[in-house]
Amino acid sequence: MSSKPFPLRKRMIQIVLWLVMFGVTGYLALVLILFTAQRHLLYHTQGSLPSPEAPMQAVSVPTADGHTLTAWYAPPRRPDGLVVLHVHGNSGTIADRSHKAQRFLTAGFGVALLLQDGMRALWSSDYRLIADSPLTASLQLGPVTLNRGRLAAAVAALTVIALLWFALTRTRWGRAARATSLDAESAALLGINTDFAALTTLLLSAALAGASGVLFATLHYVHPAGGGPLVMVSIVLALWAGIGRIPSLLAAGIALGLVETLGVAWAGPGWRETLVAAALLLSLLARGGSLARGMTAAGRSR
Repeated sequence: MSSKPFPLRKRMIQIVLWLVMFGVTGYLALVLILFTAQRHLLYHTQGSLPSPEAPMQAVSVPTADGHTLTAWYAPPRRPDGLVVLHVHGNSGTIADRSHKAQRFLTAGFGVALLLQDGMRALWSSDYRLIADSPLTASLQLGPVTLNRGRLAAAVAALTVIALLWFALTRTRWGRAARATSLDAESAALLGINTDFAALTTLLLSAALAGASGVLFATLHYVHPAGGGPLVMVSIVLALWAGIGRIPSLLAAGIALGLVETLGVAWAGPGWRETLVAAALLLSLLARGGSLARGMTAAGRSR
């Protein structure tokens, strides 16, 4: 004998279906709006540029093509001191990044905040590649043929990862840096110089980013606006492995590299960024589902 669902249950099912339909429709509409208006969302300013606060001062930098770039500059404390060049992103102005200069100024460095277009003025918008003959040659290892440039980049990257893991886990500075990242106030109460730990970590991050750029330039063309795909890869790795877990990040990087390689071999090189974007979307969906299940379980346990 079959039983019909209760009217209330049937009504609830209809409401859920309508909510799902409206949610999917709204999501597709949002994606369409973001796709059509992405240039206005990414490349915009926020009003006029205010005057900098001391010790920074506004300077003008003329370019070869007749433009004039505006920068904020503060000299180092010592005549032979270093100057940190900061080129900010698309949105806003250099006034929104002035707080980032305070830590360098406190440490005695000079700072120059330059608009994003300064990258094109300093290095031009040409595509560049480190293609020396020793890097483009092949190395034969039995039946396997390897590119020397890619092999050198892999060895250098693994060496840097090993040294970074050793520094963070086996040295006093690494323990201080990790303690500062977890809880700066508690670390300061334990006698750790949190400002020094944060500053050295920042400088090390900048050095690693520069070294990564050199390694990347031996494999792919680089240009001033070519950082978007790398940011997407970084987000995927952070979702897969977490922040600060170097062995897990290494494993996640190898796994993502295999996904890219197999996908490019099957669909072509034009689908590389699409594959990374798909991995990012699937990772976000999977992470969102696990968070939702965890919140539901927590609610039931109460």
